[in-house]
Amino acid sequence: MMLIELALAAAMAAQGAPERQSPPPPEATLRHFEACGAGQVSSRYDPDMREDIVEIAALPEATDEQLRCLVDTSLTDARLVSVTGSAEQRYRDIESAVLEERMLARARAWASERGLLDRVPHYAGDKEDDDIAFARKLEALCGRDARGAFHGHRLNIEWARRMAARGDPHKTADCLINVAILADFGIGIVGNEAFGE
Repeated sequence: MMLIELALAAAMAAQGAPERQSPPPPEATLRHFEACGAGQVSSRYDPDMREDIVEIAALPEATDEQLRCLVDTSLTDARLVSVTGSAEQRYRDIESAVLEERMLARARAWASERGLLDRVPHYAGDKEDDDIAFARKLEALCGRDARGAFHGHRLNIEWARRMAARGDPHKTADCLINVAILADFGIGIVGNEAFGE
């Protein structure tokens, strides 16, 4: 799901949309991570990403609660985190679970506010549902502007660019992302190679 948000962000950036909110100063962020007690914390500037990355040499004995604290801090402080050491895989597993939990909660709240929660169909899997037909059901929930957004399990990046060019892609894109999450209809991106040009 994060690929979708990155694609939409890239399309919006090309149209001059505002950037995300700045994270706290690096010193404050390091103190937040250190408070988790999971290992040695440092920071380095990544010229490719154009931002500081928090590096954590995780202690092998770091508890799941300490690793969850690192995940929560990285999301709250909007910082990229690199965890090394034997606890790295546990950190990644916890991070994935937390992101999935937060996306699902956000999607439920979003759909509930708009009266869509009970209208979202559940994707039963490739054997029971025709992917294209199911994608069209999701698009129909999101209105006329959503037509053509999906190619089966793929989000059409050209559609995202057209929406960004219109000046307000969030309403329809939010709908598509949220109903896809609720339907358990995994989606990726078609055409993202254009971003490397």
